[in-house]
Amino acid sequence: MAVLSFRFLNPLQPGPFVQYLLPDALDGAQAAADSLSLLGAVLDRSACGAAAVHWHDGWGELRSLFIDPAVRSQGAAGRMVDLLLEEAAKRDAVSLSASYILRGEELAAMDALFLRRGGTPQPVAPVFSVDSASQHDSRILGAAFRPGFQPDSHIRPFSALSSEQLTALEDDPDIPDFLLPSACARRMDSGLSVAWLEQDRIQSYLLGGSSSQADFQLLAAWRKPQTPPQSVFHLLRAQVNLCYYRCGGDFQYFFSALTQESETLARRLLGESFTLYEEHEVLLPVPGAGEQADSQSPSPDSADSE
Repeated sequence: MAVLSFRFLNPLQPGPFVQYLLPDALDGAQAAADSLSLLGAVLDRSACGAAAVHWHDGWGELRSLFIDPAVRSQGAAGRMVDLLLEEAAKRDAVSLSASYILRGEELAAMDALFLRRGGTPQPVAPVFSVDSASQHDSRILGAAFRPGFQPDSHIRPFSALSSEQLTALEDDPDIPDFLLPSACARRMDSGLSVAWLEQDRIQSYLLGGSSSQADFQLLAAWRKPQTPPQSVFHLLRAQVNLCYYRCGGDFQYFFSALTQESETLARRLLGESFTLYEEHEVLLPVPGAGEQADSQSPSPDSADSE
């Protein structure tokens, strides 16, 4: 009978378990390996799953959790989360957070796994996934795939912006904090992020990132109210063109619709050629963390006696 087992791994040498980790799960491992935990699942002698947690001051961030479909429904994912919660307790963390983008039965199963461990998954936004091949004849995006495409003269990639322009952007009080480049820095690729400039000042932008060779995400979009709405379409064409040449062909493109306006825009752009996912987030309490904190706090009586 096949036996499932689990072990913590060297973050610098994930070996065959790397195939089960999201591309950004190992970010920062070289600089601070002690702030990253990798947990591997083994079926007899073969890797069959992995999880990664980045540790911060007092909490952990579950960056990746994947079990090979061949061994699902055997409790492996739940056992891995339990082991990570035990590790969190050893590190004096009080919670473990997770954000995940799934659909259908997989989404329901992940929600149920976290609910059984005291978490309450919350919806964040619908997430659109589109194959760029379906957009070659699109009225709005089709030009980005044609030979000789040139972006509008107002557009610059973030990699070409000056430090003064980037600082002014971060200091702009009109931009919500969660849309700032600094908020997206972990996943943002300056070569896939584009800005619309007027009089040498950034008036709108799209931030992009990649998670694999043929998988790209729109991380954030922002436009000053007085900037023409058409600037967003020009920026989209430019970003799609950059992605197309980055991977040397067609790719999967993901973006979240955080507002009703952005969801309406997405449906207008894509028609019916998309797959809809959902992004959920959850905060898991670490068993015993509150009790441990209470036990370490001096009681009123002991404080008075000192």
